[in-house]
Amino acid sequence: MNTESRKVFKPTSAQSERYTYSSNTVHGCNKCLKKRQPGEPLLSVCKGCKCTRYCVSPYAIGEPLPRRVLLTFEQSRECQKADWEEHKSFCKKKKQALDTVENMDMTSLPPHIRNFQQHMLTVEDFVRAHTFTFQSALQEIATLAAPFDFRRKYVLVTMKERESGMHDGNPATRYEVLDMELRDNPVRYESGDTIMEEAFVQCVEPSYDDWEKMTTGNPLVWGQLVVMYRVGDNLPFPLPLALSKPYPAPKLFDRDHYMSTVKEFTGKGIVFRLIKNVRKQGVMEKSGENWVFREKTQQELRECSGVDVTGAFIDPLELLSSVVG
Repeated sequence: MNTESRKVFKPTSAQSERYTYSSNTVHGCNKCLKKRQPGEPLLSVCKGCKCTRYCVSPYAIGEPLPRRVLLTFEQSRECQKADWEEHKSFCKKKKQALDTVENMDMTSLPPHIRNFQQHMLTVEDFVRAHTFTFQSALQEIATLAAPFDFRRKYVLVTMKERESGMHDGNPATRYEVLDMELRDNPVRYESGDTIMEEAFVQCVEPSYDDWEKMTTGNPLVWGQLVVMYRVGDNLPFPLPLALSKPYPAPKLFDRDHYMSTVKEFTGKGIVFRLIKNVRKQGVMEKSGENWVFREKTQQELRECSGVDVTGAFIDPLELLSSVVG
């Protein structure tokens, strides 16, 4: 399962704040990159940074292992051990940041700072719900600015939270997208934004090598574009985006087109999910405590939302197929 295949989103209020990533995010092993599939055991979480995950045996530690799973168990233990040399620098900095926040007198801080963990989870769920919409727009932003150094540029997506009556907890409508723009890395170029600078020092700079390693040798990916999603003066949520080849792609749309499309789709809660390798459009609807994807035809979306999804974006993978073919 990948991020865009998830059809059920759990409410953030039911999530543990011990972890720094939403439980709605599809997780994979940081070493072998294998993704967890539905029904498989939960991946283990690094006790230091509380965000990096590794393969885990379906059997409890110390339990006698059947011969048929012994090899799998040995590999699951080795993934975290083998990754330590590359992971430890990031892990120590992340743990230091978490310890600093934990030791702060939170009662003296404004509500939006006290509740930053909950805020980060809801921002992440919003971004994950609109994976395809953001991915398509960001691909175009990078194309319009190409070529550039991926370590010296990033895209800032600024958003604001809607009034509770406008989203009712729906992860796809919780925020309003205000702008998307390419900016200079605040660590390498003076920006005056100390919060963004600290976010790069703690989360982005230590991860560049790992992100580049993930794309090396991948014929479908050109590079990793850093994207920072930010609401007001809150800490930004960082997420790398693998840009698809061909890059730069043909300049199909201008800035006004992709911005108006992103605002319309996210504003009206139009989401896309990848179902059996076919992208479907629809909306998120409440089902018990969860929000569940409901597929809608293009005609149904036009009638209920006034949105025409036909040709709004060109899927980067479809574009690649047409070029290769």
